[in-house]
Amino acid sequence: MKRARCRQVALSVALTLTTVACLVGVASPAFAGACGADGPTSRFLGWGNWGSPTYLIEGVSAVMTAEPANLCTGSVPFNLYSAWVMLANSDGKSGYAQAGFFRIAGGSQVAYAEWNQFGDGNYFRTYGSIVANGQSNRYWVQYDPASNWLWMNFETTRISHSGFPLFGAGATWTAPFAHEDLGEIKYLASTMPGTVAAPVVWSDLRIESYSNTWSSIPDPYLTRHAPNQDPTHWKTAAISPTSVKIWEQ
Repeated sequence: MKRARCRQVALSVALTLTTVACLVGVASPAFAGACGADGPTSRFLGWGNWGSPTYLIEGVSAVMTAEPANLCTGSVPFNLYSAWVMLANSDGKSGYAQAGFFRIAGGSQVAYAEWNQFGDGNYFRTYGSIVANGQSNRYWVQYDPASNWLWMNFETTRISHSGFPLFGAGATWTAPFAHEDLGEIKYLASTMPGTVAAPVVWSDLRIESYSNTWSSIPDPYLTRHAPNQDPTHWKTAAISPTSVKIWEQ
């Protein structure tokens, strides 16, 4: 997604979705070279369901295992990696709300949330707590009918909420909404998060229906994101109907 400005707020507010214990491990990303002049441009790898009318959803959720990428070297803007669950406008790009883990060069790997009403440069990003390599947590984007907002959550903590109505007066998104589970880098010289031995995993994938109830994703539901700009090194695999993974080969 295009990036231009952001804001940061503190974590607060307890929620009730079932939580999952942490798993601790260490990954060793492949070598990354000099950043070059091919960015910053968003490159994605992963899975999703891009606005299928069969599935009318208003929230998405997964237990994600965080693993690092190796960022390219050099003094360049927006040198970062991330992976997330996302609810997006029907075309998958003109508006989104996501929750996942994130690191920018010189910083720590943290939980975060980000939303953008129109998919333009006016995004809002909020940082949460540090997330260790190999740590598994539930990340979820939840529709709240009382406020008509989307909430972006890390386990039982609400990190952020959208500033626009999802339905009714003032709504700008068009259903059916898209669901994306992707890793992201900004420069091709960086590696995607994860390795073959320690991939980034999305498990226990769930969706929130228009009745405000959660259920496991059906089978079939997810498809691979296209295009894969480095198929020699960027790999994806389905583990089960409700679990997928990505890694750098």
